[in-house]
Amino acid sequence: MRQPREPVSAVQRTYDFMVWLFPQVMKYPRDLKFTLGDHIQRLTLSILEDLVEASYTSEKLGLLHRANRRIEVLRFLLRFSQEMRCLSQAQFEHAMKLLHNVGAEVGGWAKQQRGKESG
Repeated sequence: MRQPREPVSAVQRTYDFMVWLFPQVMKYPRDLKFTLGDHIQRLTLSILEDLVEASYTSEKLGLLHRANRRIEVLRFLLRFSQEMRCLSQAQFEHAMKLLHNVGAEVGGWAKQQRGKESG
């Protein structure tokens, strides 16, 4: 029987971030939950999808760049969430720490791929 693949670290960090983030977004005020909250959730799911797809294809770099751009947009949306008082300062700081770790993993993965392409 074949063993399941170990998730790439960036994929696992993104998944862990989602597990923390989604319950926070479900607590957003009703007037922001279905606009800002839904967009944050869809964007996070898209990042995960990009990273899972990148882990299965030889054409990784474009997907990793797209994930990085989405991470940057997500940073702004989370900052806006904190300013709208949907997230406390502590929650915002925790989200930024988790998202920074995701971004660092994605950036390292992209750097590795650029090395493979130039080498």
